[in-house]
Amino acid sequence: MAANISYLEEISTKYGSTCGLHDSKTTDVYLRTSIDMAVLLLCFTARLACRFRLIRKAKKSLRGLSVFMVWEEYLNAAAVLFALVAMVLFELSATYGIGQHLCDLGFDDNLVTFVNDTSILAAHQSPPVYFIDLLNNHNNTLNHTMVASLQEFTQGFRLDMLLLYACFACYTISITLSNLSMVCSMLAIFAFNNQFLRAYVCTLGILSISYCVVTATLGFLETNPVQASWNITTARIELYSPGALYTGTGWTKAAIDCAFIPVPLYCLARMQMRLERKITLMGLFGSQLLALALGIVRLLHLGGLFGQDITYNAVVPLIYTMDQMTASLVCLSLPTLGPIVAKIKDIFRRKIVPTPNIEPAPENDRTVNQDSVRDSNGSALVFQYADVMEDSKPQDAPDNGSANEYELKPYVGSDNRSTASFGGSAISEKEMV
Repeated sequence: MAANISYLEEISTKYGSTCGLHDSKTTDVYLRTSIDMAVLLLCFTARLACRFRLIRKAKKSLRGLSVFMVWEEYLNAAAVLFALVAMVLFELSATYGIGQHLCDLGFDDNLVTFVNDTSILAAHQSPPVYFIDLLNNHNNTLNHTMVASLQEFTQGFRLDMLLLYACFACYTISITLSNLSMVCSMLAIFAFNNQFLRAYVCTLGILSISYCVVTATLGFLETNPVQASWNITTARIELYSPGALYTGTGWTKAAIDCAFIPVPLYCLARMQMRLERKITLMGLFGSQLLALALGIVRLLHLGGLFGQDITYNAVVPLIYTMDQMTASLVCLSLPTLGPIVAKIKDIFRRKIVPTPNIEPAPENDRTVNQDSVRDSNGSALVFQYADVMEDSKPQDAPDNGSANEYELKPYVGSDNRSTASFGGSAISEKEMV
């Protein structure tokens, strides 16, 4: 446990003067955060445009696979909301001093000397008193100018810390909700009829919730009393190292994210489809590796959160935190944007190779166009990402016509308009309408 002194006394005794270094990272905070917000809003809008019609149909059913789809979208929307709140709070903290040196905020050499002298005076009282008690009880005998400057600095610093703690809470909730959205997506697409995958994905969901609870709780209870974390004049005892806490929980989150990635890649690798489509889908689902990489970069820069010139040094790890949160939500939504990608490819294809006017052949009721986004919502794969469906089964599936869990077969009891499914489950169009 650390000594029972205030954070203000701690940074004053280890103070390295930053006066004269008038560079600021406030502009970086506004610029990077605004870019992250714009990218996130654009991606969320595109996702909503692609999924709105399917969500409306799924909400009418609210059973089977459609439940997972609806919850996936609700959780993703909540994750985006908390991410945007975290970014707004980060920008507000920049308004009150984050991005500037402590000296530029008023904690200059004169104020440091005043804090050190007052702290020594408090320690030599009989009996010894805390710094803040001496400051409050002997206000008339101290330098009034220094006392006023100290109060102004501590009030601004306290507000910054409160904003950053709120930002941290929103970040933790957002990345947890994005993981739970991923759980619903994988349960609907890949693990609905596979007991092992279902248990594996649900376990990852439980671990994600546990991570959120443990990280948020320990993050706010690292000092005794709790308010000493943001009230820097209050004497405190550090119950554990905040650096070890955030580093440990950060690597735990990276391990959970890494455990999610193999599920879609494994299932897609087993499906028999055109190589180009398989590579495209595996690339879209594997894009979570980008968010994982940014999370690791963030972990390597966490030291700035625990230094002395914290208002300036904390900017880099916090910017990487916002980048990682944005990348995680964007990469999670990439596979859902298949219809937009298909339309763009179709436009370019028509410009390069003009399509001749050929009278379309009559459609059979049982014919399924596997190369386009279909109106039918018959299976989990069509619910989520229409391009995944193929007129095939996994490469290692038996050819004897036995009821394998990966066979594409019609929904039992449905009419001719029911669609194929992956894993033997489907919902007919009548049920959806």
